[in-house]
Amino acid sequence: MKKTGKAIIFFILIAVVQWAVMGKMIYDQTDIRKSGKAFLFEIQPIDPVDPFRGNYIILSFKENTIAKKDTMEIWRNGDKIYLALEKGEDNMTKITEYSATKYSNDQDYLQAKVDFTTLDGALRIRYPFNRFYLDEERALRAEGNFFNRSDTSETPSYAVVYIHKGNASVADVMVEGASVLE
Repeated sequence: MKKTGKAIIFFILIAVVQWAVMGKMIYDQTDIRKSGKAFLFEIQPIDPVDPFRGNYIILSFKENTIAKKDTMEIWRNGDKIYLALEKGEDNMTKITEYSATKYSNDQDYLQAKVDFTTLDGALRIRYPFNRFYLDEERALRAEGNFFNRSDTSETPSYAVVYIHKGNASVADVMVEGASVLE
């Protein structure tokens, strides 16, 4: 009887911890969207053979490579990197500089990782967000809209990403000026 009581208490404790972890994750994403600032990351066309896996869109960003500074810093694959961000004239996000250390909270920045270093020393960035989850019906419609759009379209496709203290939350993906959520 005593073993059964301990097992039940252990089970309840594990369940509470799991709910607490999920609740914290939901709270963090909600806080980023509430307290953060919206940035637009332009999406670049991706291979139409496999653009969607399951119920999410694979996001590939145009602004994902930055020229290496004239410093002696050595960057390796997977290194943590902090990107200073600002909105360009077209409202799309531009990386203005980068650092191995966090920026102050008054600077808009994003924590990312170095994907790899190119032969000329440029850094390829791996953003902490590369998917946007949708139900299957919307994902199929979004795929059709994205790949059937005109190559001469002046309206770029982009992800709306909220950023707060280096953390990010993707809120929407816009194709031809329309939300994939609608």
